[in-house]
Amino acid sequence: MDKTEKKTFYRFNIRFPEEYRMYLQEMAWRNRTDITQYINRLIAEDMEKHPEWKETIDVLNT
Repeated sequence: MDKTEKKTFYRFNIRFPEEYRMYLQEMAWRNRTDITQYINRLIAEDMEKHPEWKETIDVLNT
């Protein structure tokens, strides 16, 4: 991505069970990051494992 391009970010309001919140908080702390960045990393790793997702996305309904 060019440095002049601006990334678009989306905010989600997600409801997690308390156990998930505790897990995310602990894992983010262990990785010296925050929960948002930890979740972003998990998603990026999953996207790398499944590159075919881009082939099936319905652009008209995004």
